[in-house]
Amino acid sequence: MQTQEMAETEKKCDNPKITEAQNLTTTGANLSKRGKYSEAYGYFDKARSLYEQEGDKANAAIQLRYMGFLKDTLGNSHNAIELYKESKRLFEETGDSKEACESAYRLAASLYRENRIDESLEEYKYAAKDEEQSSNVFNNLGFLLIQKGELKEAEKNFLKAQEIYKETEENLGLIKNNLGIINYLEGNLEKAESIFREAVECKTSKSDRTIQYILLANGEQDQNERFFRCDDVMTKAGICLNAAAVKAALKKYEEACDLAGEALKLEEGMPYLTLPAAWIYLAAGNKTKAVALFKAALEYAKDKEKISKIILDINPYAFKKIDRNETCPCGSGKKFKKCHGK
Repeated sequence: MQTQEMAETEKKCDNPKITEAQNLTTTGANLSKRGKYSEAYGYFDKARSLYEQEGDKANAAIQLRYMGFLKDTLGNSHNAIELYKESKRLFEETGDSKEACESAYRLAASLYRENRIDESLEEYKYAAKDEEQSSNVFNNLGFLLIQKGELKEAEKNFLKAQEIYKETEENLGLIKNNLGIINYLEGNLEKAESIFREAVECKTSKSDRTIQYILLANGEQDQNERFFRCDDVMTKAGICLNAAAVKAALKKYEEACDLAGEALKLEEGMPYLTLPAAWIYLAAGNKTKAVALFKAALEYAKDKEKISKIILDINPYAFKKIDRNETCPCGSGKKFKKCHGK
């Protein structure tokens, strides 16, 4: 919910119910700013009821959108979805396509949170009919199109997002990150490298966390095995790691490891990036670091058996307790710490 939007109440009129509804909206907005979301919801709901009684569908639809936002904020996307749907329907009935697209945008985000991907995709497409939408709409639409394997359509939307981007949105780095992913997946490595260089340099909030696709330097040909979706990653860290994957593909291993190290440092021990970082270090030949990161990835990896096999392929003794000064069981004659225990 945009604070500016909430502050823009209707012109005063002689209808006491409309005046009361306006006052209820103002109170709800103030409560929301103070974090009193449940109380704010009640005021918006009362305002909605008054507007509906007076046949003012447009303002009733705005209240429903406010209410949807509050439900999302409280972690109740399921209820938010129904509120956004009703808001969109009312705007459609009034012929206000711009506001209907705005409600569709909010609806799409809630549907995504409920993992209703196909429905979310359709609502983002609906929202994108308003070409004056924020760059987030086109960026998010492109993001879902990647998931569907529609890379060309995804790229069109990312380019649109980049074209209409405004500095106040502070998401240019994420847009460029997504454009870099497209070029990487299509094999345009030099162009991807250049785009990621720009993405890394973009202004990004230190605390900003987002949903990103993270590239894997695993050499897989199957597109679905070349990246994974991370639902809670620091934006800057994700961009750095994606830039590292491209560097690794170009065999610029020192630069790749530097960027991977920066990404891991930014995440400050969070587990999200250990798996893709492990592939970076393995590509660079740093098996010790790779094994340590693959082991860390076991905590959250969906396919633990696959990750365990990768670790054992690198070091068959990785899970065995062997004293570092014992002779390595591989038969080399070296101490374990000088051989597979490195």
